[in-house]
Amino acid sequence: MVGGRRAWTVAAVLALAAWPAAAQDASSPPSVPASSPASPTAGTPATAPPAAAAPRAALPPAPRVDTFVRSLHGELLDDPFRWLEDLSGSEARAWLAAQDRYAEATLSALPGRAALHDDLVALAAGAVDVAAAQSAGGRIFYLERDARHPSAALVMREGNDGAERVLVEPTSHQAVAFFRASPNGRRVAYGLVARGDADPVLRVIDVDSGRELGPARPRAALGEPLAWRIDSNALFYAQRSVPSGTGLWRGETLTMREFLFDGRVVERALTGVTSGNGNDTLPDFGTRGNVRLATGASSWALVTSRRGHANDLIVHAAALTDLRTSHPRWQPIAEGAAGIEAVAVRGDFVYALTHAGAPRGRIVRWSLSDDAPYALDQAEVVLPESAQLLTGLAAARDALYVAGLDHDVATLTRLEYNVKLRRPPRARNGTPAALPKVAGIARATRLKLPAADALTALATDPLRDGALFALEGWTQSRTWFAVDGKGNLAAMPWSAPPSAALREAVVTRIDVAARDGTRIPVTLLANPVHAPDAPLLLHVFGTFGVRQAAEFQPLRAAWLARGGVIAFAHVRGGGELGEDWHQAAVRMDKPRSAQDCVDVAADLAGAGWTRAGRIVLAGRGAGALVAANAARERPALFAALVADGGLYDLLRADGIVRTPIDAAEFGPLDSDVDFALRRQVSPYFQRPPTVGLAALLTADTGDRDVDAWQTAKMAAALATAGNADATPVLLRMGFDGAYSAAPLRPPAVDRAADAWSFALWRTGDPRFAPPPAPAAQTP
Repeated sequence: MVGGRRAWTVAAVLALAAWPAAAQDASSPPSVPASSPASPTAGTPATAPPAAAAPRAALPPAPRVDTFVRSLHGELLDDPFRWLEDLSGSEARAWLAAQDRYAEATLSALPGRAALHDDLVALAAGAVDVAAAQSAGGRIFYLERDARHPSAALVMREGNDGAERVLVEPTSHQAVAFFRASPNGRRVAYGLVARGDADPVLRVIDVDSGRELGPARPRAALGEPLAWRIDSNALFYAQRSVPSGTGLWRGETLTMREFLFDGRVVERALTGVTSGNGNDTLPDFGTRGNVRLATGASSWALVTSRRGHANDLIVHAAALTDLRTSHPRWQPIAEGAAGIEAVAVRGDFVYALTHAGAPRGRIVRWSLSDDAPYALDQAEVVLPESAQLLTGLAAARDALYVAGLDHDVATLTRLEYNVKLRRPPRARNGTPAALPKVAGIARATRLKLPAADALTALATDPLRDGALFALEGWTQSRTWFAVDGKGNLAAMPWSAPPSAALREAVVTRIDVAARDGTRIPVTLLANPVHAPDAPLLLHVFGTFGVRQAAEFQPLRAAWLARGGVIAFAHVRGGGELGEDWHQAAVRMDKPRSAQDCVDVAADLAGAGWTRAGRIVLAGRGAGALVAANAARERPALFAALVADGGLYDLLRADGIVRTPIDAAEFGPLDSDVDFALRRQVSPYFQRPPTVGLAALLTADTGDRDVDAWQTAKMAAALATAGNADATPVLLRMGFDGAYSAAPLRPPAVDRAADAWSFALWRTGDPRFAPPPAPAAQTP
């Protein structure tokens, strides 16, 4: 799979039910729906009126303000909304529910929201997409979303040209969260999640008969917890325990299990991993419980995990025979300091993508039979660092396939295993010339791909040659290709047809000078003609080395049709330019991410893309922290903040089950210097948290990536610091997976309609100005 630099969210496949990146059939209606303005610049007049006051819906109750003060590192910290950290409490849930009702009523009252929602529905109606394709036993498996399967169906084909057969049909209240086919293609394990559930139920079916094998297993871990033994008779998976305790501190164990299919129905735990309070059982697979298993054509199994939200993997290995014992011996292979972002196993060798000593990435390998921890200086270099940024790898029978980016163009390199090269001609002195051979892989071929902004999926069958991969871009819908054992490429007939949803849009890439002279890359998406004061959505992340990678989202056509512009600021702290770019904004340099964002916004406002006061900041997770800090530095530049599942309080996140903070990013809390930094970059602890900033904050109590109390506390702080008319603060909160944590979330069109209606209201679009308050009655 494409590994390493992932967004700080549930894995992309988990969003398939909402399908914000769904492609649209080329035969569907034009990209600009009929109800949208005919002109791409019709979004807002050049002299738009100021944003109107908020609708006079009944205001929800103000949050209780405590006088709670915490002493830390000799300082007294005012934490008036600490009581909101316990979202299981009746007072907290009642306040959140009232906030959600008020936000819904306020947004529904905006005059332009209904038309925007209709346009989004029209864009999504004909959407077709294929995701998460896998090849196993000569069969192709994938998740398909179209008019028949709005929540993604699990589909199988007999080869690339075989007839399609639906294995798992979605319903209005259930969706497939993930799946993994067995190596022989005869069984499929998948996670089925129901609306309102935080964790999926794991099921296994026999492909030919459709019969379910063994009992359903509840509380399957999200992400990619599945791996099959190479003989297809054992399934390894991760399962969460029933949480113990109540309130903020929840004991929770993630257990690796083996499920056998060789004539027996036997299940046993392989190991236990505690994800909470840092009290992990041995071996230490990481405090966050983000654990994955990897197997292949090998007698070894790998377990990879991450500490906090760091990209770097911790790797352990165990012999498959040892897993049959009651106490398997897990051999530590690599710690996070090794800089490993993705791994694959073949035979006795581990292949790893690492940025240690190579900021743009290189591929190394070492033998598991050595029974020694990985050492960078002793590893064989399979693919040295180059100008391209490496993003993932996968092992097939014939070769190792490596995904990358070269100046915003997707790349795929094929590394053959131990091939014999033809001996070159003898040199003049009669001695043979040296044979080019590196690390047992003698030939590296960079495949010629169709032009694309990103290679977003890479899958191999360890028992067969070749690979499946997907290409897409900002305006290019996902298309699947296969490469065979000879390096020949072919487009897949089952791939979704090209979408016309963003055919009018133009992608522009610029570099903006930061205050220290560093050039910050920016990607802009706009119609060919737009107003110089267009409303602009500015997306930012800039943390944990995560890249804001190109992805196709046809719903964006509705924003562009209203004259809007979308921008992605690839600020330092992200991984867009490699690990050096990430390290340029960690620990004491962390404020640099927000500073870069401000510098990008100021440049865009002065370069004819928009103007000051018409920029809406958009962030998710740690990106919300960067966005909020940017708004605080230069409030006049921004009209509003739109944030989902945000991180705002770095002083209370350590050791809490869902959001332990990576010390490599923000520093350890027990350090006086790093404590001061965390306080400085925590928007919640700034008083006031923002200066005159309207905000739409969303979260879900079932989100396992970011604790929802972070958003609850920030919303309360903003609400008490501002004016409900001048700077409205709206909070959309779901409970236990009903809003954002599970695949079955409210449709993407509803979420986009809320966010973009709010943004257009706050940037002064007259079509979204709320009606005036009713006149006072004269006695």
